[in-house]
Amino acid sequence: GTFAVFPADDGQIGTELWRTDGSSAGTALVRNIASDTSSSSRPGWLTGLGMDVVFTAYDGTNYGLWRSDGTAPGTVTVAQVESYSGYYRSAAVQAGGLVFFPTGTTSSVQLWRSDGTTPGTFSVGSVASVECLTAAGNRVYFVNHSDTVGAEPWTSDGTVAGTHLVRDIYPGSSGSMNYCEPGYFHNGLFFFFAYD
Repeated sequence: GTFAVFPADDGQIGTELWRTDGSSAGTALVRNIASDTSSSSRPGWLTGLGMDVVFTAYDGTNYGLWRSDGTAPGTVTVAQVESYSGYYRSAAVQAGGLVFFPTGTTSSVQLWRSDGTTPGTFSVGSVASVECLTAAGNRVYFVNHSDTVGAEPWTSDGTVAGTHLVRDIYPGSSGSMNYCEPGYFHNGLFFFFAYD
């Protein structure tokens, strides 16, 4: 059937993963991921990948990337990742059959990709920041604030070699994209706002 998956707090077990088909009878808990602790798993960055949803969650011990098909047995951990901190002005996005998401601390941010499997989930490189992560065809574009060129557009195809600066639009340490605005993908081209 058709259903939606979402995080919710029922007032008893905290914020966990739920599903609904739009009816009261068809709305139920998928899995209590942090069942062995008094804390919530706080599912976040839910992103569709094929027939499943990929999301981040805390199981009471580790923070990780999870995958779910809307059933308890089909809700499993994919990989352990570092809990993020800071404000990235970003969310997970799907592009080219991969989910991209930032993780790490404000001083050590990494862009990760996942195909929903453990071997296919890894970092594609350390960057200074990941903001305004936007899907464009089989790639993603994002704003990276580096010490050398400032806030400029970067891109990734899900590989380390394919993750790089697009162009230093405004030379110097200030950068061209200090005011992050979402980009738009149309007819094979990516359009975005920048100051030159």
